[in-house]
Amino acid sequence: MDFSLWIENAAYRSLTEEVSVTPKPGLVDLWDTGAHQDMDYRTFLVSAAAIAPYMGEMAELGRRRWRNAERIFEEARAAGTEAERSMFRATGGINTHKGAVFLLGILCMAAGMVYEKYGFLKKERIFLTAAGAAGPCLTKEMKRILSGTAETHGEKLLVQYGVTGIRGEVQKAFPSLRYYGMPALRKGEAESWGRNERNMYILLALMANVDDTNVLSRTGIQGLFYMRKRAERVLKKLDHPDRFQREMLIMNYEFMERNISPGGCADLLAATILTDEMEKAWGSCSRRRMAGF
Repeated sequence: MDFSLWIENAAYRSLTEEVSVTPKPGLVDLWDTGAHQDMDYRTFLVSAAAIAPYMGEMAELGRRRWRNAERIFEEARAAGTEAERSMFRATGGINTHKGAVFLLGILCMAAGMVYEKYGFLKKERIFLTAAGAAGPCLTKEMKRILSGTAETHGEKLLVQYGVTGIRGEVQKAFPSLRYYGMPALRKGEAESWGRNERNMYILLALMANVDDTNVLSRTGIQGLFYMRKRAERVLKKLDHPDRFQREMLIMNYEFMERNISPGGCADLLAATILTDEMEKAWGSCSRRRMAGF
């Protein structure tokens, strides 16, 4: 199978697997719409289908332009803008995956660069390659925002709280995935949990540690602290996956009342799933074997 087509399919699977995790506090899942009234499970499915082809395009861009790392990010950002437009057309103007387009797009771009250069994929190389390609531009961008006028929600949060958000995630080589998402995934695998329980655990680990700008934007610093402390308490008392659903359901009702929706953590969950799938499929695969994959 063609590498970029495989990436497209993997990105779609990661996005649909994320939204299918049930229950999720404050987020759209198979049971309800969480703290949202303008979107549901179907909205996320059509959105995922709309943006997935652009993830394959990002991977192909990485393969073709891997020697021009200093310029590739701007080209990838242009493709990301087209992906956002496709998302809005599919959802009728609803923002379901804007953060995911940025995160997954850069991961797919970096995966293409790494695969073309080395012939296989390892998460550490993907993270470092992404930071190397996008980091310098994002650093300049954040300096400009801090010294000028903030326009978007993310820019205003950077100025007000110093939270770097999605830009910092890429600039620092995906620390949320390295320190929380991937270790939680490996623990779930070691414990032989089902994928739904494993993914709920990953989401909790991210919620307990990440400065989710979506939560910060909707509910302020108090909402962010509440989410992190609440997730941390659940993690400490969970001793068996059978208790996950009950605890997550309770949190869901609490988050709905407080209008908390950890959409940033959901995007990081999808990124964790995608990174794991890329490494498992291509971690020791030579380009010479690609045609027969």
